[in-house]
Amino acid sequence: LFAGHHEPAGSQAPYQLTPRETDVLSCLQKGLHDKEIATVLGISPQTVHTHLKRIFEKLGAHTRTEAVMKFLQK
Repeated sequence: LFAGHHEPAGSQAPYQLTPRETDVLSCLQKGLHDKEIATVLGISPQTVHTHLKRIFEKLGAHTRTEAVMKFLQK
């Protein structure tokens, strides 16, 4: 579904995002909301929220836009 969006192992440093967190960020980049992300990835909205929480912690972001910007600037 998101072929080509995953970075090779070791290139995700310093963030160490999981492949699923990278999938969630790809959806965020497209402007999808939690329920839409959940549908696309086949997970619950609560699981999306958990992934977002961990992404924000790892990236030091406070908003969705900030998280995507920080990830793209790595």
